[in-house]
Amino acid sequence: MKNTPALLFIALLLPMPGFADTVFKCMNREGALVYQDSPCEQATVNQWHTNAYVPPPEKPKGEGYYVSAKKGDGGVYRLDGEINGVAVNMVIDTGAAFLSIPSQMAEQLKLKKGKPHSLMSANGPVSGYETTVKSLKLGRMVISNIPAVVSPNAAGVLLGQSVLGSLKVEQAKDELRLYAPQ
Repeated sequence: MKNTPALLFIALLLPMPGFADTVFKCMNREGALVYQDSPCEQATVNQWHTNAYVPPPEKPKGEGYYVSAKKGDGGVYRLDGEINGVAVNMVIDTGAAFLSIPSQMAEQLKLKKGKPHSLMSANGPVSGYETTVKSLKLGRMVISNIPAVVSPNAAGVLLGQSVLGSLKVEQAKDELRLYAPQ
């Protein structure tokens, strides 16, 4: 079957039914998280469960670009993104003042320790420290130089007002939309 690769290539160029309004979350060959309008290559797919949906690249109704998160278990909105190029899953917390990062992840990201910061957690006050995140990517949005805090007891990343305050946030039924600054 000498023509198999050519046939496969031609088949990949044909439109695939059901994929027109789908955005695929894939890992590229370098291991970076990418969003694309075509299915992932089998060899580079890294699958994980998420509530997040990234819309197609067209601008919706003149509102600008947005990312959308669906309400998940326990009424929590989760969103996939990247902090300084590292893929993370975040809980959107409109009541949190800052982007909050667990200590272990802060070490992995090599975030610089700033001033000590007193934080209020679900279990009471804890001591953390201030830091700055160089780059936060949400879908196709990239936000730079974000004030953040490192929390020693955090179970995951919380996307708080240091990010949300620069975005337009809309909630409708079981969806939360974060619009890029215009």
